[in-house]
Amino acid sequence: NAGIKSKQLRNSGFIPGNVYGGGLKESLLIQVPQNEALRLLKEKTAGNTISLLIGKKKYGVMLKEIGRDPASNKIEHLSFQNLDSSKTVASAARIMLMNREKVTNTILQRLFDIPYKALPSDIVEEIFIDLDGMPVGTYVRVKDLDIARNADVELTIDPDDLVLSINESRLQTTTDEDSTTETTEESS
Repeated sequence: NAGIKSKQLRNSGFIPGNVYGGGLKESLLIQVPQNEALRLLKEKTAGNTISLLIGKKKYGVMLKEIGRDPASNKIEHLSFQNLDSSKTVASAARIMLMNREKVTNTILQRLFDIPYKALPSDIVEEIFIDLDGMPVGTYVRVKDLDIARNADVELTIDPDDLVLSINESRLQTTTDEDSTTETTEESS
């Protein structure tokens, strides 16, 4: 039973995984030492590319899936897509907001990553948006990002989709009368 073998593997300090696609005749079953897997996931997330050494051969791969136990959140399985340098691969670039602490207004972020297709050599892992100096009323759409102007990347999302907006912060002010009404409503 594959489930029992996987559990035994995890109990002995290894995470089962596989490498598939990209010209491989069949999937490669691998065992990643648990401490290596934890270190990898501190730096990388699904969609990031890494180099895997399997036996004496190096594979350029994309981390595709991180299987976790729903109850404990422990890593149960890792899937990697082997990258063929001549074939496009679907991925998503993570949006990283810089200087968030300098914005006193409300930042409403709608998208956290941008899906796209590109050759392995053109993979974009992160998109940085500098919030410093962005005034109230700023709307950042997918088409405003550097990735949208990158000719080597094919977006798989509507360029007009809203990434984030800067809205005026509304301070909540209540009178004693309002708070009494709220308390009454909550207790009924």
